[in-house]
This record gives sequence, C-alpha cells and structure tokens, in this order.
Amino acid sequence: MALTATALNEQESFDLSFLLNNLNSDTIPPGALETLVNEMKINKVKEIHPYKISPPGEKCKYWKTYYKLDGMTSRGQLKCMTERGLYQKLYELYFGEDKRELRDIYNMWMTKRQSMNLSPRTLLRSDQRWIRYYKNYPIADIPVFRLKPSHIEDHIHHLIGEFKMKDKELKEVLSIIRGCLQFAVREGIIASNPMDRVLINRSGCMPSVRKNDRSRVYLREEIKDMFHAISDEMENNPGNTLPLAIQLEFKLGLRIGELVALRFSDIDPDAMTIHIQRMESVNMDKEPVVVNHLKKKSRESDRYLPISEYELMLFDKIKRINDQYGYSDEDYMFVGPSGRYHIRAVDNRIRKLCRNAGIPEKSCHDIRRSVASLLHANKVPVEKIRAYMGHNDINTTWGYIYDVDSEEVNKNIMKNALKELNSLEIR
Repeated sequence: MALTATALNEQESFDLSFLLNNLNSDTIPPGALETLVNEMKINKVKEIHPYKISPPGEKCKYWKTYYKLDGMTSRGQLKCMTERGLYQKLYELYFGEDKRELRDIYNMWMTKRQSMNLSPRTLLRSDQRWIRYYKNYPIADIPVFRLKPSHIEDHIHHLIGEFKMKDKELKEVLSIIRGCLQFAVREGIIASNPMDRVLINRSGCMPSVRKNDRSRVYLREEIKDMFHAISDEMENNPGNTLPLAIQLEFKLGLRIGELVALRFSDIDPDAMTIHIQRMESVNMDKEPVVVNHLKKKSRESDRYLPISEYELMLFDKIKRINDQYGYSDEDYMFVGPSGRYHIRAVDNRIRKLCRNAGIPEKSCHDIRRSVASLLHANKVPVEKIRAYMGHNDINTTWGYIYDVDSEEVNKNIMKNALKELNSLEIR
C-alpha cells in the first residue's frame, strides 16, 4: 500500500514500524515523516491534556485552551492562530526539554535590553549584580525548564544571609531573575514563570537605617566654610575650574553627571535659563560617555532652570579661564588640559574642599539635597522644587528635604517659639 500524505492526515493513529520498514521505499512522499511525527505528538498530548481546546469564534480568532502544571495555584492559558500550532505549544509544555540554562537566558535578555536603547549605566549595574549574585552559583547552571520556585527561594535566602542584604538591594537582585524568566516566557522557552510562585521571607533583610540630617546635607555654616575653601582653591589654582563647578552646583543642585555635561550653548542669557539636557554615563566597558537622554524613568529630567546675574558671572569667569589656558573640548564648560572633566574629578575635588574647610567629607549629591532643603526652608512649594530638581515623583523630592540648621540654631528657634509661655502665670 502506498503511504500518502493525504492518508496520513486522515488517519488518527499510525504504525511507526511500518514507516521505518519502508524508509527506503519510493512510496513514501516528501513530508510524510514530519506529518507522522506531528500527529504522534498530537496524540501524546491528547492522552494527558485535561482541558477543552476551543476553536476560533466570533469574538476570538485564536485556538485556545488552559493548562495547569505541578505547583501552579491557578490555570494558565495558551492560544495560537492554528490548531496544530496550539498542539505544538502543549507538547513543548508537557514534554519539551529546552536545555538552555539560566546563564544563557541572562545573555539573551541582556542582548534584547541593549537593543532597547537602555542606559549603559543601567545595563552595567545589571551585569555587576549578575556577576555578584548569580554567575558563580549553581542556579546559573540549571536549565530554565527545570527551574522550580524552591530553587529560587533557596538561592535568594542564601544571598540574604551571605551578603546581609537590605530590602532595597534585594529588590534589585530579584529584578534580574524576574526579568530573565519573563523573557523566557515571552520567547516560548518556558510556558510559565516559576517566579509567580516564589515566596521570599524578607524579614531576614537588614533594616535600612536613614542617616541623620548632618551627614546627608551641608549645614548653613558648612556651606559658608565650603565657599571660603573654594575661594582659597581658586587663588592657589587659578587655571582649574572645578572649584567654580562646585560653586555653581550650590546654586543649581544638579546631578553630578548633569554638571560635568554642561555646555556653554545650554545658556540662554536672554531668557535667563540654562537647558539641562544631557549627562555623563558609562558604556559597557565602564568608560565615561555623555548621553543626550537623561534618566529615562524621569520625563522631567530634560528641563530649563532659571539663572541670575550671579550664574552669568560664573559662566563668564569659567569661559575666560578656558580661553586663557587654551582648554577646549567641543563646547563643554568644565575642561582641563586633558579635555572634559569627568564625574570622578568633581567628586574628588569636593572631598578635598571638605577637608580644607574642616568639615566632614560629603558628596555632590549631598549638595543637591542641600539645594532642595534650602528651597524648602525659603517657602518654595514642593511641587516647584520637584520640577527644579528634575524629579518625576514628588515623594522623591520629599526624600531630599532635610533640616540644614545646626543643633544650636534649632534650640534657639524652639526657645524663641515658646518664649511667650514664660510670661504666663498659673492662677
């Protein structure tokens, strides 16, 4: 009997031994073996699949069905444009063994993220966390189709104890494996995400202790000391504009990456504004680069800030120094003999000035918090401060507002506020 493709499609079951015995026969048409294998897969699925398979209808153009694997608390749904395609998905779900390990999925996920134009700094941080928390652990070698919630739970609880992890860092660590497995589901490598059934005991995390006000901002007296140190530094190093960058930072409160990416063309002296539109980041080789799109999670980062005659005077002074010493790097504002100054140079100079001023070493971001705190102390509405700082969420802005007065000043304020009670007598 001739074995035709039509006959194969009409039969519900087949004798595999008959096909094997006739592999060299001219009676087997092209595609017959593939058709037989597909039909055998369908029959194998029908033997164990407990849910109805629904054909397309008026409201849905897909073939669809439900499934529930071991450990799932609720059903999942599969759908496909063709019935055969749906059975193929079910076969892979029940019997497929994609050997790709978690480390393979991570590399695929990162390649996809690079194509989405994510910030190089964001990608670098993901790489750093992968190397530290996953790469050299057994979980990285497990094929994702075999990855169970218990594997993930055991690994994460081990990390919490090993690294004495805080809750904020735990969220970042979980985002790595969650992103990988979501990608694997979207690519059809696995049918369901084991992270959906993972339970993490966060009580083992170290508590996040908020630092006191004095270590997070520059107090009013410390700002005065810093400006004296800046003045002395300019006298001793008249050709270095980094002290002027720090002086400007106390007025604008920029992110340090925004500060070192300023250009003279950002200034509009007629409108009395400066356009904050780029920042320094790092590429995957950890080299500093300037990017034109700021923090993508904050649409408010690209902004125009008001400036006064004070800032214009500073810009003019910086320009004259650059011209006098022949410093140039495109149109960047803060440059030296080797070109544009980078974040590290500014951060190091701030810490040096703190030492010269005789105050605790603080960062550029502490200057940024100080600016927000001073604006608030001077009755500027928090919504206006949010826009000035380039925050998307006003709750972030509230986290930047601290008391910038010393303990002695606060004591006197409280004494004066309660002074009127001194004249009252008990009757």
